[in-house]
Amino acid sequence: MSLREFKQRRERACTAADFRHLAEWCRSQAELYRRNQARCDAESLEPCSQVPPRTRPPHSASSRDLHALASHYGEMSSQWIELAALCSDKAVELESESAG
Repeated sequence: MSLREFKQRRERACTAADFRHLAEWCRSQAELYRRNQARCDAESLEPCSQVPPRTRPPHSASSRDLHALASHYGEMSSQWIELAALCSDKAVELESESAG
């Protein structure tokens, strides 16, 4: 599902199952960003990223760039986790309304 499709489904979601599905997708997005963060962290520790810019191979990122990117991915992962929690809470709320 694309982000555009997610937004459309979120606007039209009205059942607990809809919100559970959205929460699951949000968790998968969080995991994707978490893996990207780990990859950037690992790359920033590689010897090539520590080499001064003039001697570094072309198109390689510096350790500072990779750290900034890893930080961004960490923030995005956190946001997706929060959104997953909101969707899960909404699903529980809808389930309790239908049961009560």
